[in-house]
Amino acid sequence: RLSGNFHLTPENTIRLGYSRAYRTASIVDYSAYQWALPVAKVNGPLSPAEQAYISRNLPPLLVGAPNLPAERMDTWELGYLGDWRDWRMSLDVRLFLEKIPNRLSQVFATPDYMAELQKIRIEGVEYQWKWQAFEHTRLMLAQSFIHASADFLESALSGSLRQALPDFLQNVDDLADRSTPERSTSAMLMQKLPLGLDFSLAAYWVGKMKWSRNTWADKYRRLDARLGYPFQWAGQRGEIAYIVQSLNGAHGEFKSYGDPADRVIDRRQWLNLRLDF
Repeated sequence: RLSGNFHLTPENTIRLGYSRAYRTASIVDYSAYQWALPVAKVNGPLSPAEQAYISRNLPPLLVGAPNLPAERMDTWELGYLGDWRDWRMSLDVRLFLEKIPNRLSQVFATPDYMAELQKIRIEGVEYQWKWQAFEHTRLMLAQSFIHASADFLESALSGSLRQALPDFLQNVDDLADRSTPERSTSAMLMQKLPLGLDFSLAAYWVGKMKWSRNTWADKYRRLDARLGYPFQWAGQRGEIAYIVQSLNGAHGEFKSYGDPADRVIDRRQWLNLRLDF
């Protein structure tokens, strides 16, 4: 990783950065050899000789690729930090470009195996704005706008994906293109109240995204609230807080698009006690 910060003024800073990262596959991806061996027939269990014969002739379900290369990601970023203390305000902005020239993914064939399938480009901008509007009031707003695009490698189309079905190719392509929400927003209000109470309200807006090759996570909105009371007792500090998540009702953060097996998170609330020692 190589980065530099350039202070234009005490309150305004530009930063530039570049990094390269590698992700190796798992031991299974390199060394697997899996097959399904039946243990019985209609009229009874298999004999040892039958099991040995089947194990020698049954094709494997999954094999490893010992020469599989590590997945690589190159990242360029340009950032800006404004820290305006007289206004009790700050703004942190980041523009980024990420490239993965050899995304690894499982190929469903006979047998299955892991291979380099795609080159991916991810670009976007994200920012976080903070403002202490009054002595006891703080506001925060954060947003991200991300676009991902992917193309199959020519070597994959002529090799490992040569006989792949169109639906499989489309699902793999969609997973790469929509593996992150294109837009997401979060906002928070933190307010000190009379009697020493602390109140916070947080809202989240997250766009639709692919959850797996065959499933989606729909867009959702979520509202959380928290009311805390810091205290001192017998020389010890602590806090008791009442917390509500999904104040606006149930939502799905994972696989969720109207299917009975959706992962839906209902409204939940609890009391939290913290003691500092």
